[in-house]
Amino acid sequence: MKEILEFAKFAGVPKEVVDEYLSVRPVKIGRMEYDKEVRDIVLKHCSEVFGSTIKATLSNTRIKPSVEARRVAMYIFRNHCLLSLVQIGKITKRHHATVINMIGHVDSFLENERAYRLKMHQIVNLIQKDYEQLLDERKQGVTREGLSDQMPAQILGTEAIGKDSINCLP
Repeated sequence: MKEILEFAKFAGVPKEVVDEYLSVRPVKIGRMEYDKEVRDIVLKHCSEVFGSTIKATLSNTRIKPSVEARRVAMYIFRNHCLLSLVQIGKITKRHHATVINMIGHVDSFLENERAYRLKMHQIVNLIQKDYEQLLDERKQGVTREGLSDQMPAQILGTEAIGKDSINCLP
């Protein structure tokens, strides 16, 4: 981002144009760009693998499957989507310090537990397949109905986490 700003300044591009470009462009990472559809894919697969629902994953429940799905989703958002801790906190309705703690738990589990590594590998493969399918659909001009477009109150649990949470994407 710093390089874009420096080049724009050098090229004489007005600041308003650069700000508009940066606000529209999703956060790009090595293999995935983050947007609402990617968020839906990550939450869907994390919840499914751990036996939770998206609503429970985003809620304040302390039931183990929901907590594990939430932890892994935060880890994936951080390491595969390169979102900031604050951005992840907004998505999951958690403080950035909680996000740090949960990502640390996942790192520890990945180092010490083979079963956890296998589960993480399974989730990442599922997400990667869905992401590649999403990119193919975008190339063909097909629009995908994301979970946020269908029934946000029932699927994402906005009554439990607040209606603003759906639109809190960076």
